[in-house]
Formats: sequence, C-alpha cells, structure tokens
Amino acid sequence: MRLEGRTTPVPCQAAMKRLTEIGVPALSILENAEESNDLELRLRASALVKSIREANRPSVRVNGMEFTLETDFKWRRPSEVHVTRFNLTVRAKNISDTIYRFGLTKVSIVLTDSTGQSPKALPIWLRGTLLPPIHPAMAKNDALAFSLDASLVKENDNVMLHWNDPLSFSQFGPLADKTYSVALAFESSLPTQNADGSGIRMPEFSDSTYWLGKVQTPSERIQIR
Repeated sequence: MRLEGRTTPVPCQAAMKRLTEIGVPALSILENAEESNDLELRLRASALVKSIREANRPSVRVNGMEFTLETDFKWRRPSEVHVTRFNLTVRAKNISDTIYRFGLTKVSIVLTDSTGQSPKALPIWLRGTLLPPIHPAMAKNDALAFSLDASLVKENDNVMLHWNDPLSFSQFGPLADKTYSVALAFESSLPTQNADGSGIRMPEFSDSTYWLGKVQTPSERIQIR
C-alpha cells in the first residue's frame, strides 16, 4: 500500500482502517502523505494523523487530575506572513471524587531538540496583579482545556516562539527548521497575601476546593518547517 500521490489510488476505507489499526508506526508514512499534491490524499492523511495522535496521546496524573497535551504536528515557519499560529492546549480531567477548581494558573512551554538542548528563553514580562480567570467547578470525569496563545513570529531573519498566559508574556528563539519535543508545564496555586491583606485574593467556594500543584505533560514531537 503506497501513499505517494495521484499515480496511485487514494486509500480506500479498508486501507484507512488498517492504517488506524497500525497506529503510531504508520504516522511517518501519513505525515509524508500530508505533503502530497493530491488534495484528497492530503485530507485523508491529515484526518488519520489527527485520529491516531489523539488515540495514542500519553497522559500524566497528579493529585487526582489527569493532564494531556494537544498540539499540531507541523508548526509552519512564517514567510510572507510574519506570524503563524498553532494549537497548544493542556487538557485536565478530574479523576478523583473531590470537586476541584483551578487557582492561579500558569502554563509555560518546555521545548527541546533531538540533543536535549533548549532554545534560549528570553526575558518574561509579568502582567502585574491581574485577577486570574475563575474556572468552573469540576466534578469527577469533568474536563477543562487551557489553550496557550502561542505563535511563531518572524523577526528579521529569525523565527521566534511567542506565547501568553494570564500572567506573563514569554518567548524562545531563534528556532531552526527541525524536529523538537514540546511539553507544557502547568501550575495551579494560590497567591501569597501581603501582611496588610493587599494583593490578589481568590474567591472562596462552598461547593469545591482549589486543585494545587505542578505538573509537566508528556512530550509531543513537532516539526518547524
């Protein structure tokens, strides 16, 4: 079964089912097919890649919550358009019997290349004492998504990774056209109150308790190209 282009038939339903059954080992073939000149082949290959990655996405459990990372495999390098955006989301699922809310949440990117090296992290600009979003209560099996406002930005001849969370703006770079591993570090905490009672004060709820902790999601492989 080949997936190279228009000279061969677009994979039939049986072939697509077989590729889905093969799972992760089929991803490299399907990711190449996503670059085909054949529109129907590209669409089918992309749908299979998304399905396989979602079905095999690893998770980590901390303090009664399960966390996964969702992102696009290809992060497009900016060209004439100076900014390209992509999906980068932490999904949290309550697997405990405790009803939780998230407190002061911070999400940051952990990016490494094949040698384990990380691009230079440039200074972080804090946004000050903004009141964080009030997240809904989560009963057992409820889930919540935290999407990072992330993009690749062309600055002169360099490509930089910019992202925002409710508390800060940060950036990595410059980035090369190659494969990286990406994870998200997630933290939920309560702000420290000053002695005079000033500072951010989180609301109190009778129906739930704040989930507090730090976690790093399992890594996903991405390509910048």
